[in-house]
Amino acid sequence: MNSITIQYASRSKVTIIKNESTELFTTLAWHVSKSISNCGEIISDNHLQYLTNMEADSCLNDLHNALNIGGTLELNVPDFNYVVSLWQEATWKEAEIRNPHSAASSSIKGIFGEQPNTNPMLENYDNKLLDSFHSCYSKARLKFLLERVGFTDVQVTSNAGCLNAIANKTMNKGERQISTSLDNIRPDHLNRYEFAADFLKNKLSLKKNATLNILDLACGIGYGSWILANSLDASVTSVDVDSGAIDYAKEYYQHEKIKYLCEDVKTWSEVDNESFDVIVSFETIEHITFDKWLLNRYFQLLRPGGLLIVSTPNETYMPFDKHMFPFHVKHYTSEEICGLLTSCGFEVIDEFMQLDNKTGKIERGNSGVFSLLLGRKKEL
Repeated sequence: MNSITIQYASRSKVTIIKNESTELFTTLAWHVSKSISNCGEIISDNHLQYLTNMEADSCLNDLHNALNIGGTLELNVPDFNYVVSLWQEATWKEAEIRNPHSAASSSIKGIFGEQPNTNPMLENYDNKLLDSFHSCYSKARLKFLLERVGFTDVQVTSNAGCLNAIANKTMNKGERQISTSLDNIRPDHLNRYEFAADFLKNKLSLKKNATLNILDLACGIGYGSWILANSLDASVTSVDVDSGAIDYAKEYYQHEKIKYLCEDVKTWSEVDNESFDVIVSFETIEHITFDKWLLNRYFQLLRPGGLLIVSTPNETYMPFDKHMFPFHVKHYTSEEICGLLTSCGFEVIDEFMQLDNKTGKIERGNSGVFSLLLGRKKEL
């Protein structure tokens, strides 16, 4: 198995040891994946605490990128909860400060790091504080950070002031929102599904005894499908090409009204035309090169009168830049996306927008950073 160990080198740099050999090199903590890829195991040995919070986030995301699917990260950091308990127990006396094993000395080191050569009265005084800690971790925070960047099956244990985390990579994150609960999903992502649920709820109120068949294509980890199923009298078919994402959805966003399928829409054969009343496709079309083919397929899968609810970045207000959007193929102006839907047989019945990607508030119009359109397949 391709294995590497990462150790602290100096402040923002780490030393990488490959396959337990003498082969090693030093790099920035968030540039590991530039030299290492498709790794089966990464052991991160007590270096995260030397990074700032944002550096640590970037580092964890980079380590996720460096692993192959099925790879494992093992990570060790000081347990800050344990350090705080030492601090609270400490007795502040001269003898305690001079005793390197006392609660007072141990808690100071646990909070600020060893900090050697920092006595300004000595000749070897070094004011760079390279060995100072810049971030801290508890079991809950470490688990949250690892899941946030895409790790799954995260297990964190504490022993004698040290946290040990084991986490797996089961999917390529890309731009997916990954969290075991809705609380940690970005509001702009949640708002699209909540908007769809509210719109369809109003539609259902006009039809007595109606049950909708909904397709959520590129459903990711399934939080949006769960919102739809939990809000509506509907059967939701949730499809994604990534088996890791589907497995995650089945574990954390299972619902009796949802059927999760790992399928590639281009080869998905076990589905009949005119099977769905509604297709939801959020932030999907900008990732593919076969946009018109996909919309034509949506048209085939919808029943006459069926609805397509689609969102995508607005090129006018969020211009496409491959560096900023490495997983995108292109962005669409409002005119382009409306024209594309129309060319595939849809009637665009309304346009909405999200003005920003923070709050993600949805309102009618076409001058936001995200476009959200309602298209209808004309009835025969």
